[in-house]
Amino acid sequence: MSGWRDDVAMPARVAALPRTPGGIPITYTVAWTSERDVQLRPDPLLTRLGYGEHLAIFAGGAPGDGAPKLAVTETSRQRRAALLGLCQVCGHPIPEPSKRRPRWLADLRKNGQTIRLDGRMLPLIIDTWTCAPCMAYALQVCPGLIRHRAEAPLHLLAVRAYRLVATLERPDSIPASELPGGAIGLVKIAPTDFDVLAADDFPTSTAGDSQ
Repeated sequence: MSGWRDDVAMPARVAALPRTPGGIPITYTVAWTSERDVQLRPDPLLTRLGYGEHLAIFAGGAPGDGAPKLAVTETSRQRRAALLGLCQVCGHPIPEPSKRRPRWLADLRKNGQTIRLDGRMLPLIIDTWTCAPCMAYALQVCPGLIRHRAEAPLHLLAVRAYRLVATLERPDSIPASELPGGAIGLVKIAPTDFDVLAADDFPTSTAGDSQ
């Protein structure tokens, strides 16, 4: 499909994503209008964080049904991407990070959220993993990232090691009396070994690479 940002080379896995009528790729973690009814049930993926029997937040409906909400992240797919190391754009697995091949995070924190782990203050990132080709592409075409870069410097984190932190939330539609302790919502990422790179220094030449 053509007509939207034909001037930027598109990675093969992005080209395989569904598109809006205007040709914009619909990324893996984007919510859809059908996914509006909150459901609570255990998430087996959370067993690795010790929350296997804890209620987690899911959305009703299904990706692909209705219309995409391009600026909204669907909670359970965000968790899945964080826990399984999936690219939030294309949805494909990214290898475990290493010194030679890190995983990438965009640092979009507006309030500089941090967490103390093992005596260190570490960044706590909500936006989850992005593979290198998708990161290079998104930096050139994503309206949200372009707007962020216009307002303030955007930094990328090249992550070699990390910890995951589950958040407890209570959806507005559920009274506190029915869910006093909350349910697991997002899983945030706390990098423990990482380098900081200015977005302007990220090699956009990788945008069209196959993965």
